[in-house]
Amino acid sequence: MKTRKQQMQSGGLDGYDNFLGDDSDYQNWYGILGQSRDSDILEKTNFTVGLNMLGGESDTVRVERYGHWAVGWIEEIYVKPESEAYKIAEGIEAKLADYPVLDEEAYSQAEFDDYCESWDNDYCQDFRRSLVEAFELSEAAESALDDVDNDELRALYESLVNNPYESDSGGVYCDIKTAVADCTFDKLGEVLGGYYKGLVEVVYSQALLTGSPDMFDDVLRCRWDDKADMDIETLEAFAA
Repeated sequence: MKTRKQQMQSGGLDGYDNFLGDDSDYQNWYGILGQSRDSDILEKTNFTVGLNMLGGESDTVRVERYGHWAVGWIEEIYVKPESEAYKIAEGIEAKLADYPVLDEEAYSQAEFDDYCESWDNDYCQDFRRSLVEAFELSEAAESALDDVDNDELRALYESLVNNPYESDSGGVYCDIKTAVADCTFDKLGEVLGGYYKGLVEVVYSQALLTGSPDMFDDVLRCRWDDKADMDIETLEAFAA
């Protein structure tokens, strides 16, 4: 570990050339972990876990927080020399030297949380748009798909891929392209159940009104048999 003074004298983005403030009261404290606005999931997780291992902020553990022109903000953990916190920090440093993850469970949970957030913010809508384009859904079917909640659509996505997400320094990546390519009308029908059943009822009513139910044998079977297969495109054609 390096002291605060040694860190700042080393130059770079974290050097004294880019610092406005007074750190004279803790220049001899040792830095152990840091994070910034642009940190990846692993760095952020290690920061949180490490701070917890140190018992949080105290008289011997301090977190310095300051803005930064390049990375938005920076947080650094410092421990007081010759303290119990310093001994724990040495253990943290030794552990990270052998393996870059302080807590696998916490890291996995952080990755999953980031995946869920990314899904709600971006990937869910991307999946919707891609399904509409791939299956050339009608405006009515597209509207029905818009009403499907994010969690239900995520369950469909996860059923279509081996690994729902991958995480790297750039964040979380979802394989929407593969999911859409492996999706079928039957799979899509699982999340469009209400719309699907509505189409069946329309076709059933048409069959009764025309007096020629034989024309709709396959469709009518859908009304009585939940396991009968009939894709949305065919149902829409009958219902038109």
